[in-house]
Amino acid sequence: MLHRLHDHISNCYVRAADARRLADATNNAERKADLHLMEESWKRLAQSYELTERLERTLLERSREIVQRTEWQRAPNAPFDRVLELAVIGAAGIDTIAFPCRRLLKGWVAAETGEPLDVRPTHWREWSEGAIPQRARTTRERGPATARRTGNVALLPR
Repeated sequence: MLHRLHDHISNCYVRAADARRLADATNNAERKADLHLMEESWKRLAQSYELTERLERTLLERSREIVQRTEWQRAPNAPFDRVLELAVIGAAGIDTIAFPCRRLLKGWVAAETGEPLDVRPTHWREWSEGAIPQRARTTRERGPATARRTGNVALLPR
């Protein structure tokens, strides 16, 4: 889309320059005024495309930042001693662990209690404050039917 916008912007400025050249070449006052209006219209359209291009670049940049922060990464690459969100990702989909966890030298533990996990996570990402606890509360309220338990870990389907 950005490439097409750049082409549209260039085209608008070329047409504005053409209108200016034609206005300068004519002696007819009415035609000259129309061509100057046309030149200004082409310039305004180009500026509108430029604004759209800037907004689109900003949105793409923000989107990339969000993806980088929320993208799942492989568990063996997880940092040590940081609060993380863990998941088991397989053919059946994504199951997230319902509470924050940490990776220690001895393995994975629940971040709040230090209790070792009875599950092997496959992926991790940065912990988002407030996102999982609410799902975990909802799951606890609904009972064990909505969460799958593996040892001491409740897995929440995404």
